Amino acid sequence: MTHKAFEVIGERILLIDTSYRNKEGIFQESNRFQTTAEGSPRPALDFIEPIYHANPTVEELAKGLNPRERVNPNNPILSLHLGIDQLKLSYRGKREESHVFKGELSYVQGVFFNDGNFEVYDKYKESLSKAGFKIE
Repeated sequence: MTHKAFEVIGERILLIDTSYRNKEGIFQESNRFQTTAEGSPRPALDFIEPIYHANPTVEELAKGLNPRERVNPNNPILSLHLGIDQLKLSYRGKREESHVFKGELSYVQGVFFNDGNFEVYDKYKESLSKAGFKIE
């Protein structure tokens, strides 16, 4: 049976992470990681967490290649949490507009700072918009 996390790909997720903090984002099938949890190999999951209110240090790092040019002050960083172990996540149903999962989030983390290279940001822009996040 397919894990519930694969049924809500591209939709808004609220992850109750007991070890750190709650996270809001979306699940996407990964093109870098695979899982054999359901038998034959299939794409694993990426968890994409958009962050829109960064601190001044992060905003400083998010400036464009020209230090006086800010690429996008409203979306200075997009944090990508990769390699989800979906077996550690338990589906708890839908709360308001989000699917709620609870459990340990296990991932290799990669962070993309908006430095003028929109390749990563643009890759997930449509999915985040469809999931109801404000994308500018």
